[in-house]
Amino acid sequence: MQDIELFIEELSKLQPRADLILYGGDDIERFHLPNGRNLFEEIAAQARYGLCAVIGNDDEPSVRKLISGKSVLNVHLRPAKLGSYAILGIEGAPRRPDLIGMGLSHSEQEIAKQLNFQRRTVGAAQLIIVSHAPPEGILDRAVRHSPDGKPRSIGSRALRKFIKDRKEALLVVCGHVHRCGGLHEKTYGTLVVNAANHDYGKAITRYAVLELDSTGLKKIEWRLIRPVSIVPGIGDVSAERLRGVGIRTVEELAAAPAETVCQTALYGRLPEILQARARAIVANRPVFLRRPESTGEHDVFLDIETDLEPNLDKKYIWLIGLCVGGRGKYHSFFADIPKEEKTILRDFLNFMEGHPKVRILTCSGSRFEERVIRRRLTIHGLPLFVCDRMIDLHQEIPQTVALPTSSYQVKEIGSFFGYQYKHPELDGTAVASLYMHTYQKSKHRLRRKKLGQKLIEYNEDDVRCLPFILKAIEMVWNKENSEKGAQNS
Repeated sequence: MQDIELFIEELSKLQPRADLILYGGDDIERFHLPNGRNLFEEIAAQARYGLCAVIGNDDEPSVRKLISGKSVLNVHLRPAKLGSYAILGIEGAPRRPDLIGMGLSHSEQEIAKQLNFQRRTVGAAQLIIVSHAPPEGILDRAVRHSPDGKPRSIGSRALRKFIKDRKEALLVVCGHVHRCGGLHEKTYGTLVVNAANHDYGKAITRYAVLELDSTGLKKIEWRLIRPVSIVPGIGDVSAERLRGVGIRTVEELAAAPAETVCQTALYGRLPEILQARARAIVANRPVFLRRPESTGEHDVFLDIETDLEPNLDKKYIWLIGLCVGGRGKYHSFFADIPKEEKTILRDFLNFMEGHPKVRILTCSGSRFEERVIRRRLTIHGLPLFVCDRMIDLHQEIPQTVALPTSSYQVKEIGSFFGYQYKHPELDGTAVASLYMHTYQKSKHRLRRKKLGQKLIEYNEDDVRCLPFILKAIEMVWNKENSEKGAQNS
């Protein structure tokens, strides 16, 4: 969770009041403020029997003592008994030869010993386990620390064996694996709830409200706390100003009077655009600000790939990709070695001479393609006639439609509308690195050819995604207006 005070406020509204609150660890220090406030105590006060917690693998052992205060218990150090239930605790991550660099960790043998000791300590009881790490193979596939960058299982084998062998284990509440947060799954008769939240500043807080009886789960409801800061265009200062007038969540921003939002002076962002973005997030659908403009069938959609050099005078282009019209043939101009840059630029110009006067559409937000191509053409002494025809649509899209996305980057918008990327694991930096450090150094002809094809496929997705987005926006607009027309007739 990010906005802890907002979380406490939401807990205070729960009806009926919570019996017990469970926290699976990480970033324990933020619960103790410089002014002396103990937020663990404030959270515990929202439940009849308080709070049970453990520390995470990103915490230092010294912060164990911070899980303290009235009705606050570190259940790794001591299990809790609550009527017919017992709450056991496992801090940190599992430590095995295949799991290294995990921070605070315990061997699988130590985890097994801890669980069995705590079970004997509490005696006969229905077991609830608060474990930072999930059981192995259950909501535990993570990219972090993966040697090949692909998701892999990082859960605890000992915990998995424990819940398999113990039919009295009703529930495991865990975290650790952010990409599986907000999910639950039942295995061996035990419900595993992964309540992990992302730890970047503008993350949505996810938490689960569970109802249990002696047979297990009766009901689970996932809830979201969406701070106003997740709305694109609202920075820290604006978020603080909005909080000052009582607007703390996306839902509150969407419903606020426009004049109230205007009074917060949001540094050039039009209040109606910000509120439209909030409404889009709440409704999980596009909210139109104006009629979308159609693109022509002869418009050229373009994207380039460059090296990682930040200096524009030294940066080179190694791939230019384009298509004419949204569904036109994709054309690539690929430099097998950096010295071929002038050749691909010349080939690109020759191609564009066959398409005079058409617009060249890009979407970077910084006129990146136009600036880089202009500079490289100038350095090579080539004509600049294509540059003045380049139009960056990055500002056009958010001024036309508000979307329920965390940003207005092309890839995120494309994903929202359902574009299927061939290589979703890649981004511009990764592709540049592959070209510079792997493709250029490879001596294996077939591997080099295969990697080159992968780089070109990545670029083609970047080219085709923009017309896909524009067409999707137009289709949603037409559908909404058609439905409105049918209702009014």
